[in-house]
Amino acid sequence: MRIYDNGIYRDMTQEEIDEYNKNNQEQPPKEPTLDEKVKLLEQENLKLKEELNITNQAVQDLIINTMEVI
Repeated sequence: MRIYDNGIYRDMTQEEIDEYNKNNQEQPPKEPTLDEKVKLLEQENLKLKEELNITNQAVQDLIINTMEVI
């Protein structure tokens, strides 16, 4: 194989050829399937609901404690 390097064409070294071949063989990351995406979104949604419940309980406790002070 030949390569254009610093204004000249030259033969590639074996190391450069190996690197070139390695880079061309690597597969791009696999995209998750629709089912996998849905499952991930459902898990994230569940976590958000749990956090919202915790926050709501904290706000309710704060309101109750404030009312007791007044």
